[in-house]
Amino acid sequence: SKAKRKIIKGTLFKHNIRTVAFAHNKDDVLETFLMNLVLHKRIETISPLSFSSDFRVIRPMLDIEKSLINRLFEYFDLPLLEYDCPH
Repeated sequence: SKAKRKIIKGTLFKHNIRTVAFAHNKDDVLETFLMNLVLHKRIETISPLSFSSDFRVIRPMLDIEKSLINRLFEYFDLPLLEYDCPH
């Protein structure tokens, strides 16, 4: 959402950060593709790397399925925080 992007951008500027990594995964790629196809009638999905004039976004986990990520969290006994984005 625009509000979330505004907060992220403000935080990046405040701390002089030029690169941010998001944990989007393979499931997110497919979901975004289908949402764009159905809702906007276009073929488009998440890019692994994007730039703006102020910072760049990397998404290093796009080739990893969410189920594997969950299994790794379980194997290493890491806390798994679930967040279901409404958008």
